[in-house]
Amino acid sequence: MNYIEELLCGRVNYLIASDMVVKLEQVYNKLLNDNGIEKDISNIDSLGINVSEYQKDFPFELKVYYQPEENIETKEKDPELIQFVLDKKMVKYRCVVKGTKLQRNYVVLDNQTYSNMKGFSEKIINIFPDLQDDLGKIPALIPEKEKKYLPIHILGVKNNKYGTAINMEWLLRDYLDDERKIYVYNDIYYKDYILNLKSPQFSELINFIQEVYADAINLGKMHLWLMAIDYFPDYKSKYKIYLKIDGYNLSILHLVRKYFGSQYGFVLSVSIDEFIKQHLELKLYGFAICVDDKGKKSINMYFVSREE
Repeated sequence: MNYIEELLCGRVNYLIASDMVVKLEQVYNKLLNDNGIEKDISNIDSLGINVSEYQKDFPFELKVYYQPEENIETKEKDPELIQFVLDKKMVKYRCVVKGTKLQRNYVVLDNQTYSNMKGFSEKIINIFPDLQDDLGKIPALIPEKEKKYLPIHILGVKNNKYGTAINMEWLLRDYLDDERKIYVYNDIYYKDYILNLKSPQFSELINFIQEVYADAINLGKMHLWLMAIDYFPDYKSKYKIYLKIDGYNLSILHLVRKYFGSQYGFVLSVSIDEFIKQHLELKLYGFAICVDDKGKKSINMYFVSREE
């Protein structure tokens, strides 16, 4: 590509990015207005922005996370899997989430006895029979007696025009007092834990994190936070590792550009960077890097009010 071609390509990319920023702003304002959310998002728990390299029309999804609810009574519209864990007294909190693309039902799990988790896995097979071969790949879905395991922290059921998907998330930190939410980080241990799963996708994610953010983690300015798997209606899986920022000045522009590593990724990086520059009230709390079975990548970013 010669200089003129590069110049024209750059100009086209800038115009595409500018159009994306305008649409992103419109979607953001509508989400806030429709849900009565303050401009500084101080009356919600957090705001999520997902960006995907494989959705060409509008590659963003925005999500509103409310404070966890202690009212865990069964609701008429609860998905079958959520009803099951409620009936088994396995739910500690509900997590209300409203998104621009998906309907979500999240709960924080508790009371994960061997009997309950065995019944839980049987219920999943009953609802999603094609997942039976994959259950053994899920970290610690059925805890074995006298063996350390990683309990599921959050269970989610997502619904869109394609059907139902399930989401499971595991903590990557050690709780000293669950009730008072006192925990310590154990990044080296959980990095090794993830690598020992022998999952190509999780290994890809943790290796990227090591390559780009090892220094920040070693300095205690960024930490492993959660790992997750989504199972979609076509039975592909998406793998995610979440990181919490703790004093690190992360460049969203660099993160998106580095992870996607493509021309379209460059456009996305400019778009999200420009949007964030227009919203100084948003403070980046953490992010997740994601990849599915087909190698398609996405990034989830989570913001809190800068006023907090």
